[in-house]
Amino acid sequence: MKTGPALMPLARLPFGLAMVGLALMATGCVEDFPATSAAALLGDAGGRLDMTPDATIDPDAALRPDATSRPDVGPEADARVVTDAGPEPIDALADMPTITPPDVGVPDAAPDMACVPVDEICNGLDEDCDGMVDEDLPGADEPCQLGVGACARPGVMRCTPQTGAMDCTAMPGTEIPEVCNGIDDDCDAMIDEGLALGEPCMAGTGVCQAAGVNVCGDADTVVCDAQAGVPGVEICNALDDDCDGTLDEGFGLSDACESGVGACLRVGAIACFEDVAACDAEAGAPIDEICNDVDDDCDGTSDEGLGKGDDCARGQGECLATGENVCADDGSVVCSAAVIQPVGERCNTLDDDCDGFTDEDLQLSERCIVGVGECANDGQNICGPNQDVICSAVANPAADEVCDGRDNDCDGATDEGDTCAADAIAGCQVWLGWQDRYRHNLQRSLSPSETWANCPRALEDQGGDVRCTSTRGDSNYQSIALDGIANADDLIGVRFACDGGEISSWVQDHCEVFLAYGDRTTPAQIEALDPQSCGSTFSPSIFEPDAGCVRTGHDALFHPIAFVGGVNFDDSWGVALRCSDADLPDRAAGLQSSLLVHFALQEQGFSPLGGCNRNRIFNQPDWVESDDTACPLIGSDVEGRETCASSSADGQFHGVKTSRGQLGSCWSMGVAFKRLAPLNAEAIP
Repeated sequence: MKTGPALMPLARLPFGLAMVGLALMATGCVEDFPATSAAALLGDAGGRLDMTPDATIDPDAALRPDATSRPDVGPEADARVVTDAGPEPIDALADMPTITPPDVGVPDAAPDMACVPVDEICNGLDEDCDGMVDEDLPGADEPCQLGVGACARPGVMRCTPQTGAMDCTAMPGTEIPEVCNGIDDDCDAMIDEGLALGEPCMAGTGVCQAAGVNVCGDADTVVCDAQAGVPGVEICNALDDDCDGTLDEGFGLSDACESGVGACLRVGAIACFEDVAACDAEAGAPIDEICNDVDDDCDGTSDEGLGKGDDCARGQGECLATGENVCADDGSVVCSAAVIQPVGERCNTLDDDCDGFTDEDLQLSERCIVGVGECANDGQNICGPNQDVICSAVANPAADEVCDGRDNDCDGATDEGDTCAADAIAGCQVWLGWQDRYRHNLQRSLSPSETWANCPRALEDQGGDVRCTSTRGDSNYQSIALDGIANADDLIGVRFACDGGEISSWVQDHCEVFLAYGDRTTPAQIEALDPQSCGSTFSPSIFEPDAGCVRTGHDALFHPIAFVGGVNFDDSWGVALRCSDADLPDRAAGLQSSLLVHFALQEQGFSPLGGCNRNRIFNQPDWVESDDTACPLIGSDVEGRETCASSSADGQFHGVKTSRGQLGSCWSMGVAFKRLAPLNAEAIP
């Protein structure tokens, strides 16, 4: 038998390693290893190893038929050492490899091994080798209990080998819902929980209500330990005195109520005041009575002592009316009588304007005048049949209007219309003058001049370088026969002069004649000129078409226009008349609208015997007075040799164009001063 190094006794190996070793020996995996019968190492129940230090293992013991029998456990029994090799290994393990342990010097035989007692533990084994299992364990058979409260049951402690623990043999009871009985009915280690025990509670209602706490009563119920008070008689105090659950019943609380009368009346509700039911409204304070159909002083009577309903009157004179006293919106007492509006005072001995006076401010008995102008007559104011104020005087009869500065026809206008026209034509003349070659004469100054007043009259002297003509009070044209061509050496002049009579002097001071000339212009350009812009002389531009004018003023002088070239068919002329007087505006307007000034040109033509045809002169019948403002009469001028411009009531320029050719030796210029029926004064500017 081989020897090897000494092996650690199995009893000193951990339980798992010892079992591995047993398995190896049982299968023959360890050769020539001295072994002790396995049975010698097994204790009771064939499963407990002999853990003595010198025990050896018999690898065949576990395979013998009696290996499962439990060996004696008496004190005299010793472990046996099996010396035979035992049966051959089973075929199932024949192919397993042989494990040869190192040589540990194990002796061929070991001494016998006995049971070594230890403290018994709860595991179903006999650790203390006394033939009993799990005996005398600590706490065994001691009383115990399982469950709490009503579920608690008694028992004793017993070993449970399967768990290795000591368990109580008691079985707990079944829990029920918790009731108020001082017992833990639901077995949760709490008694009467969730039942509000000890919490505050009340017994009774109203003033009978008492305080207590919740306790357990009969039949396991929760009750309040308070004792309710004794009900009393209900009074009005916001308490339930009779303990019936209702406060202050029977007193009509909150019902509508009133305090005071008239304007002091206030509305409220029934409420409790010092245990007594009363209205909570406080009556208003009375005030002085006013007229408003209200009991202001709260004495039960309205509007007393104010005279309401008494007879009354308002107004005076013709505005007087009667009625009765009534209340006004502001509380005052007024009379219901109608309000009669006053009218203007009439002359009737009555107080029409209701101011307490009769026919005042009508200036009765004061001086008055009837009529205007020469019809005016004096008297005094009196009452007339139509309750108006009339003058006691009678107007003087009217007469025809004459030019005397008076309103003879009593129409409010003086010398209106053409009243003064005849006097003006008879006492005033419009002059037309011509000066040939004035630049070569001593008359070199282009300025107003009185020397032309001494020029020869045209019909008396048709020769000379200076010639002129004037109207003669007969409304006919008066003319100048030209000698030579009208050109830049010539002047034309206009003059307005009156004699020293009363009316003619007025005309001299308040009326003017205006003459306009335009070189290379049209009549429309002439008519666009403002007569008020005319100066005392005019000389048109040499280089450009130009139009201008002169005014006679009131100086009775000639006012010239100088020519700058030949006067021919592309030149235009114009004439105007104006009168004005702030003191006698009717006379001025009448004269301006009834007087006409005509300026005319006439080509006389040539005689078959040579020279000019002197038969065509301005004083032919066709050129005599006309009541038409147009001049000359177009019907008589079949050859277009005559042209004329006339003033008008509007006081503006009215123009005409030179008829044809160039003014020269067979031409005449003419002027007329005529009377025409007056135009409407409103058309006069």
